[in-house]
Amino acid sequence: KQVVEFNKFLSIGANVEKLLKVFPIVATTCISAHKIGKPEPYFDMVIIDEASQCNTAVSLVPVLRGEHLMLVGDPQQLNPVIVLDEITNNILKKKYNVSDEYDYCKNSIYKTYLACDSVSDEVLLRSHYRCHKKIVEFNNKKYYNDKLQIMTQSNETKPLVYVDIQDARSQEKNTSINEVEQIVEYCKLNKDKSIGIITPFVNQRKLIEQKMKESGMSNITCGTVHAFQGDEKDVILFSTAINDETSLK
Repeated sequence: KQVVEFNKFLSIGANVEKLLKVFPIVATTCISAHKIGKPEPYFDMVIIDEASQCNTAVSLVPVLRGEHLMLVGDPQQLNPVIVLDEITNNILKKKYNVSDEYDYCKNSIYKTYLACDSVSDEVLLRSHYRCHKKIVEFNNKKYYNDKLQIMTQSNETKPLVYVDIQDARSQEKNTSINEVEQIVEYCKLNKDKSIGIITPFVNQRKLIEQKMKESGMSNITCGTVHAFQGDEKDVILFSTAINDETSLK
């Protein structure tokens, strides 16, 4: 009841202004920002984190509520998850004369601003502290034109390891039981480390989680790339689950 009453309170612009005198900083998701008064400026600054994963429509909800805007994100990383099909998108683009810069399916709010805004400053955060040079150097060359400065301090002698797993037929589509068994064994031998497991396929994730549970290990995080975005672990295991029967459909 208190939450319902508070949301009613927040829906009134005058109340939002009162609240900001006591709490000048408000944290919210993009879509939940619609609860804050009407679509008009209340804040000196709106900051959207992970803006490269925010679609244009949802991002407009907080954007309209600020005098200034800061977009924080990386256009070289994951794009927004869009469920609108391409045919419908093209019909709407043609009907409403939407240019490519505002294409809902192809752009995040970050990419749209990069394409349309020639006035604002763009700042590259060059210093990279997250992972070993041998891990990030491919990304540095491929996506950042060697502009990243790798500041990570590590004595790890084998930061990047490739493990060749023998192919095996699986009953479930897009799974590899051999990879799962190897992953479970590794996690058993490295219980002192925080471990994250990433896989492109939901079926493989479910299989890994099932086998982890059967092995009594509930503290291991497993997810698809989108679910893992922004997280950090001592060790990341990437399970491709690819064989000659793999399907992307």
